[in-house]
Amino acid sequence: MKFRTLSIIPLLLFATALAHGAVIMVSPGQSIQAAVDSASSGDTIRILNGTYGEQITISGKAVSLVGEAGGTIQISKLSAVNIGAFIRIKNIRIDGDVNGTVSDFQMHDCQISGDVIVNRGSLVFVQSSVGANLLVNHSHRSNIPTTVQIVKSTIPEKLTCKAGTSIIGYNSIRKAHIEGNSQIVGNQFNGRSLFGIGIDVNGSQTYARIHNNRIYSYKKSDQSDFDSRCIGVRIKGNAKADITNNLIHDCHDGHSNGDEYKAGLGIFVESTRGTTILGNALWNCFVHGGTGSSPGHRLVWAPFTNVVFKNNFLWRRHNYQDPNNYGFGGGVESVDNIFEPIVNNTPFVDMANGNFSPSANSPLINAGSPLPQYNDRDGSRNDIGMFGGHNFIPDGRTTNKPIVLGLDIAPIAVPTGGTVTIESTGATVK
Repeated sequence: MKFRTLSIIPLLLFATALAHGAVIMVSPGQSIQAAVDSASSGDTIRILNGTYGEQITISGKAVSLVGEAGGTIQISKLSAVNIGAFIRIKNIRIDGDVNGTVSDFQMHDCQISGDVIVNRGSLVFVQSSVGANLLVNHSHRSNIPTTVQIVKSTIPEKLTCKAGTSIIGYNSIRKAHIEGNSQIVGNQFNGRSLFGIGIDVNGSQTYARIHNNRIYSYKKSDQSDFDSRCIGVRIKGNAKADITNNLIHDCHDGHSNGDEYKAGLGIFVESTRGTTILGNALWNCFVHGGTGSSPGHRLVWAPFTNVVFKNNFLWRRHNYQDPNNYGFGGGVESVDNIFEPIVNNTPFVDMANGNFSPSANSPLINAGSPLPQYNDRDGSRNDIGMFGGHNFIPDGRTTNKPIVLGLDIAPIAVPTGGTVTIESTGATVK
């Protein structure tokens, strides 16, 4: 029987644009708030270059605030209440917080020096930055699931995303708390020596697909007693997760004193609802002087029940890792994982300068899952690490082309003339 291979690039456009309405021009010396007050839903307020020392409040109407491209439009704060549709904000600097209640935001090319806080609303956040934190606090609004799309943006402290559905792709983030149905792809989670957790996944209604990220530097040299720190990814609260093709490293306590519990872990699975761990490369996750007799001091710690742990690269990169039991614990069954005990060997092109592509003779090449749905972009078997698989776009932080965030096909192969079901997620950056 002959089979044919499918090659498909799916797209999911961002939030629907506002309906066409009037255009209201605002110049320096004029009031943006006055323009907002006089506008109707669907209107666009175009703002000319300048500094506007106003705190803008939008209530009960969906409008667009658009600054000149490449300009320096600046306002103080922005609040929105009871909109029920997207407020579009583009090319604007906000010297304070953005707050929304029962409101949706679509923000593009914006710089916010404060926090973005969305309560009972949805958010599209593209090529933008916040001063510290971004919070989407509710999964529903009036029984309708909220949605979040965060792409090519910077969150220097904490992302809290409790949306019903979220896509988080190609961003720079320090740490994250995730609930709901979430796709997390191509991000740099740099803890910058944070004494905490990189990606914390929680909630009985949560299913997180975490792939092609670099998650690192959750570490400290601390001589006190502590628990639940120095962890790359944690799955708890009956959440479900697929953790695929990530780099997870340098999650450790470097001090030999103290009693550490649930610490020094690359991946820590507490939930027994269901987690897959495939094609990841992990190293330098430990407790200095740890024994691993309780949860901790392991690259992976997971229960036996409902956890698949296959085709990962577990690297004893540091002498503080136990030479015999550094790899995994908690009862999980290891299947076809690679245990690399050579401390100074490198599987990457130039890890000192941040190039984590597999080197020419790397054990990562063609060593990930052999299942065809995990194949690389060239159709070959999955490479372990963040460049493996077909969904990741290597230049996803800079491209203006469509970004594929997920692709599921069932069945994987069909006879000629057969049918296939495709489920896709993605984004078009405009």
